[in-house]
Amino acid sequence: MDQPLRDPWRAMLRYVLAGVGVAAALVLLSLVLGARPASAEGVQQRSLVGGLVQGVTGTVGSTVDQVVAPVRSVVPAPAPAPAAPAPAPAPAPAPAAPAPVRAPAPARTYRSIARQGSRNG
Repeated sequence: MDQPLRDPWRAMLRYVLAGVGVAAALVLLSLVLGARPASAEGVQQRSLVGGLVQGVTGTVGSTVDQVVAPVRSVVPAPAPAPAAPAPAPAPAPAPAAPAPVRAPAPARTYRSIARQGSRNG
């Protein structure tokens, strides 16, 4: 006999513990990644990862600016590129030729269809 059928309370306990574990993992992920409810849109709140990334990028950016500033003062700025010429206007499209008028096909009646069938058979 199957073990869950012998001890149903153990199977139920296992499912409850798995659900609690999943809920705890979701709560921890939302705290770490900074998920907020929609009502907190106007509130400035940084998550752990977001604050860390913003701090690192700010530090790297200021360091690069300090290193590049002396080089910028020595190297002259490049001359602006000349403006591209305006494109030539497109030629006017040629007028379309009228479609030829075709005569309507003769109407097929039941008799003509029946005659055609008797000729083929």
